[in-house]
This record gives sequence, structure tokens and C-alpha cells, in this order.
Amino acid sequence: MKNTFLVFLCLFSFSFACSNNDKLISPDHATPIMLSLDSLKLSDSAIAALNVDDFLISDTVAEFQLTVRCMLLDNGASIQTVQVSLAKSGTETAISTAFLDLLQSQQDTLIYEGSLPVLLPRTDIGLYTIYAFAESAEETFSQSIQRQIQLFKNNAVPHIDTVMFSADTIRVDSPPYSDILFVMASVSDPDGLSDIAQVEAIFEPFTFEMFDDGNVVEHGDKFYGDGVYTRGFSVDSSNTSGLRTFLFRAIDSSGDTSQVKTGSFYIQSKN
Repeated sequence: MKNTFLVFLCLFSFSFACSNNDKLISPDHATPIMLSLDSLKLSDSAIAALNVDDFLISDTVAEFQLTVRCMLLDNGASIQTVQVSLAKSGTETAISTAFLDLLQSQQDTLIYEGSLPVLLPRTDIGLYTIYAFAESAEETFSQSIQRQIQLFKNNAVPHIDTVMFSADTIRVDSPPYSDILFVMASVSDPDGLSDIAQVEAIFEPFTFEMFDDGNVVEHGDKFYGDGVYTRGFSVDSSNTSGLRTFLFRAIDSSGDTSQVKTGSFYIQSKN
């Protein structure tokens, strides 16, 4: 059985006044006007977030339905469709779209309702936006109205397993007086490697992004997606001899951070 999850979120796009209880009358080819967008939870209680782990159909995929309700002004426009979509905030690609049915008419308002099915990886969490608009039979469109919902999961933090350097000692005390050092961090996450958003190498006060993109030329990373993140650094004879220490950490899609692991190498320079 598919789970149905209903979130109560109400957004009024504008206010209007009618004196003497006069019904608003619209000219021909009226434009639909959206008044509110609601997403209803069971018992109509109000929430703004949803835990996708409550709706898992496998270890990696969640499936649920949002029951969406829209209120429109009954201004004489002949409503053809009311459409709602869900997209990750900041993107233009809808992951789900549905059409609502007329539920009831109340005084000067029309209420439409329907289900918006959602199927997504459990790690694809964050802020999402529900969009809604209406189209009349005369092909005029209402304004778009929107509401946001936060999708989250039960989270397990990532872990830095090991850190490595391409050399324990790098010598720049003889020609050509420079070399490339590669730093590597092997990372794991109980939620899967796809949940890792970023791995960083810190040489205080600087922070450098590491890569697991299989780009040997630019980053020195040999294999894409194997959990070993790499970054190359140019070392020349302007550096003084001595021990250098990096700090490493991983950050997942929920913003949780791994433990900090340290690693050191030695520079042998003519200075």
C-alpha cells in the first residue's frame, strides 16, 4: 500500500474585499486567480518537513504521495486544469507532476484537490518546492503559486578511513627543485558513497576540495566513485625543510561531518 502523507501549508497570494457581500463578477475570458496552495497532512495538522525514511520501499528508494489542495477565486473563469509539480528548490526540473480535481465550490471560491506521487532516492534530500497554476478553457493562465517542504532522512555520518600521501618525504633540494605531492583520503558512509557531498584537505588556514572524479590529469584521481578522494599540490624549493600536517574531513548531503583525521609528510628542501 502506498503511503499518503499530507502536509498543511497555506500561502495566500493576495487579499481582496467585497462590500455588501457582492459576488465578484469577471468579464469574458477571465484569468484564473489562485488564492492558496495547501498540502494537507492527516488530521490537517501543520508540518513543513518529511522524513523520507518513513516511506522506504527498498534500502535506497522512498515512495510517498502528497495530497495537494488549491483554492481559486470563482471569478467566472472556466477552469480547464489545475496543475501541481514538485522540484528541488533552485532547479527547474520537476520530479513529479499531477492534475487536481474539483473538490467543492464555496461561495466565491473553488477548491481543487489531488495526489502528487513522489519517488526518489533516500539520499536526494533537501529543500523542495511545490508549484501550482491553473489554466482556463480560453487558455489564460493564473499566476504560479508555490510552497516549500524540507525532505530529510535518518542520517549516519561519513567516516575518514585512511589518509595517504604519494610520498612520505618529498625532496626539492636538487634540480628541478619542484615536485607534485598527491594527498588521498579513503572515505566511507553507511548511507552509501553517493551520500558524500564533499571531502576536504585542510592545511591551515586553507581548505582545499578533494576529488573522486577519475580525473588523473587535473586531480590525480585514478578511479571514479571508488571512495578515494585525491588532490595534487605543487611543492618547490621555496618551502623550508620540515614536517607538514594536513587535516581531512568528509561532509554528507545532510551537512553532517565526519571525524577529523590527520596525516603528515616531510619536505626536504635546500632552505
